[in-house]
Amino acid sequence: DKQTAEKVKMGVMLLASLTGQARPGEFASQRIGQAKQMIPVNATLNGRNLINGINNVDRYLQGGLRVPSKSRTSQGIQELRDKIFNGNGRIGYHDLMQGIDDINEWISEAGGWDVPAPTRDATVRNLNRLKREMRETLNAEMGAVYPEAAQLYRTGYEAAAVTHRSNGISRFIEQHFGKRFNSMGAKLLFGGGAALL
Repeated sequence: DKQTAEKVKMGVMLLASLTGQARPGEFASQRIGQAKQMIPVNATLNGRNLINGINNVDRYLQGGLRVPSKSRTSQGIQELRDKIFNGNGRIGYHDLMQGIDDINEWISEAGGWDVPAPTRDATVRNLNRLKREMRETLNAEMGAVYPEAAQLYRTGYEAAAVTHRSNGISRFIEQHFGKRFNSMGAKLLFGGGAALL
């Protein structure tokens, strides 16, 4: 089925990236870049359905300690909300795509927030939920108006996710088994060491 096919495709890309046979990171950047070029800079979409998610994140950010480590996220969330309000409920495609990229950065920075873990974890959960809503809104609107760009963006984003997971696996192997095992393990499992299997 379609879901299985998608998993197989991502698995193949992951294995290929581990063996140096492909570069999902470059593929992702190219596809996303091509998608952005196909969409007019001033094109907008309905963003009203995102307000609740933005407010939920903001509520958690305002709770607990007001510390500099989470101020970048707070400011970014407020700017995102302002863009929707100032656009009478609409937001630029490019602004929304940038917002998704920003949320990924904020989530990766969250581990360094000097706030209680429950506050941080709840905020990250809400950021992930908001990001999912933003992607669903973007995919639906872009798919209807700019279908070719939507396909490029979707496959590019999937490749970026594969790269992220691949890097995570590589870091885990390196931390627990060392760099030499990480390099040799890929060769033995996926090529270059076939004579030893």
